[in-house]
Amino acid sequence: MWHIMLFFALTLLSCAYALWRGGRDEKLCAWIMIAATLVTRFTVPIEYFRFYAIEPGPFVIDVAMMGALTMLALRSNRFWPLWMAGFQGYSIVAHVARILTPTVGPKMYAIGQGLMCYPMMLLLVIAVVRHPAAREIPSAS
Repeated sequence: MWHIMLFFALTLLSCAYALWRGGRDEKLCAWIMIAATLVTRFTVPIEYFRFYAIEPGPFVIDVAMMGALTMLALRSNRFWPLWMAGFQGYSIVAHVARILTPTVGPKMYAIGQGLMCYPMMLLLVIAVVRHPAAREIPSAS
């Protein structure tokens, strides 16, 4: 259960930082991540995740998140959203691997399902740090 609390804490911190100091793309990405996290949490109880079979709710949410991140990447003039969409694509591959190969164990499915969320959070923080608006010192007016 500690890993779930760690996930929520890091998601909250990285997205709050993006909403506070990020540019348009960083803020939009933060809202996408928050929405996906909340929809997953409130549509699929944590106790439900057993990973012995395909998880249809998270699969649909991951596909929707992939679509949103891809749209962000296509309209952005920055390179990092492409990486973000690619990381999200890995989660979809984990679902597809489970569908095509039922012998994939529940532990491997669970790891594949959640592995890329941490690099995505780190990438969002790096994007905010590298954004020119984040480097500006706010005036004390």
